[in-house]
Amino acid sequence: MVLTHIREIQRDLPVLMLTCRMDDECIIEGLHAGADDYVIKPVRDEVLVARVQALLRRLRPLDQSMSTRFSLGPYTFDPDTCTVTYGKRAVVLTNREFELARLFFTNPQRPLSRQYLLECLWGKTSDDQTRTLDTHVARLRTKLELGATNGVRLNTLYAFGYRLETQHPQP
Repeated sequence: MVLTHIREIQRDLPVLMLTCRMDDECIIEGLHAGADDYVIKPVRDEVLVARVQALLRRLRPLDQSMSTRFSLGPYTFDPDTCTVTYGKRAVVLTNREFELARLFFTNPQRPLSRQYLLECLWGKTSDDQTRTLDTHVARLRTKLELGATNGVRLNTLYAFGYRLETQHPQP
């Protein structure tokens, strides 16, 4: 099984198997191979989203990711004060701006879809035609000076979302 080989390389990668196979032997084989959860199709969207969110909570517990200071490149984040230090300058962000920045900076190099960002920050589950996210991203780019000159850039991914790209090594 492919999952067995993936687990040899990446042990903490969350895996949810979504399949139409519902016999006990297949479920047992999938879970023994390393799946964290096993969902049988058809499945309601809300149930699938809840199971994915549960996997992500186990990967990075909310209290751990929200309350500790962390750094990436020239930026240091302090969740207690919703500030980001860039160089020697403290940048005060609104709560929503801080949460958006935290999502990008805790997921460097990872493409984040508009849908995911809207759901995480505004609780929107449909693909609403809103410019709110774009406005917040523009403010972050300005306030944090996100550009190639400091080695951290927030790129737009056409028809998908955004990706924080950094030239700094990841811890």
